[in-house]
Amino acid sequence: MKTPVVYRSPETVKVPLDSLIQEFYASQRPKLSIHHDGFCQFSSDLQGSIRSGRDPETGEPKGIGIFISPLNKPITTGPTFGINLWGLNDFKAWTNVKKDESPLRFHEYYSRKSVATTHDSYLIEGYLFPKKEAGPNIVISNGKYYLSVRHKNFEIPGTVFRYSIIPEFNNDYLIGIMVSKSKVGFKTESGFSLGGPSQIVGYDNMGHQIGHSLNAIYPVPDTAYLPEMSLDYVAKECHDEVLNETKLEPQ
Repeated sequence: MKTPVVYRSPETVKVPLDSLIQEFYASQRPKLSIHHDGFCQFSSDLQGSIRSGRDPETGEPKGIGIFISPLNKPITTGPTFGINLWGLNDFKAWTNVKKDESPLRFHEYYSRKSVATTHDSYLIEGYLFPKKEAGPNIVISNGKYYLSVRHKNFEIPGTVFRYSIIPEFNNDYLIGIMVSKSKVGFKTESGFSLGGPSQIVGYDNMGHQIGHSLNAIYPVPDTAYLPEMSLDYVAKECHDEVLNETKLEPQ
């Protein structure tokens, strides 16, 4: 779904279902794709299952997407992506770790204090930093890479945050990971929400920036509610074949 975002001081964010800008459902698991040129979309985790990409004539998203600055000019006002997880006991343990994969172990990552008095979930946020500026400040400890950053305009100005760095990911930027306790308040016992960056589209009457953000939630938070539009991909040739098979020929 594409949700509205108003950039004010940190506060609890509630997005009523009737305020959504675009809403879809998908039969298969979507993947948040953030392209180097700034195009962000939900695409197929299972190849060919989600309608994605851009229209070759208009450049507009075929499915659901937004446009941000290129990744070599990363967002400085907050995370570029994030995921909320709750009910972790219902998730399968990750045991078959491949050589190019790195498990995210919560006790190894810096975890800032939660503003929630009683947390019910974990928030994993990903931040991008220009490699030329941030690279020299990386500290290596026990084989892990860390970066401490003092943000000018994120949450409480001047606060220093410590990020775990994914090394050698890209020549232009570094990815920093931060884990926090959070409170989501969903009624389901377990699930996750996946959030992307936001595209600035204007200002409200108080001068605060307004953005459009991409989000996905599993399972559906309200079982009585299901969007009418689907992101499921149907190949044109398959669609035509079905029409030909069901077409009534004149007698």
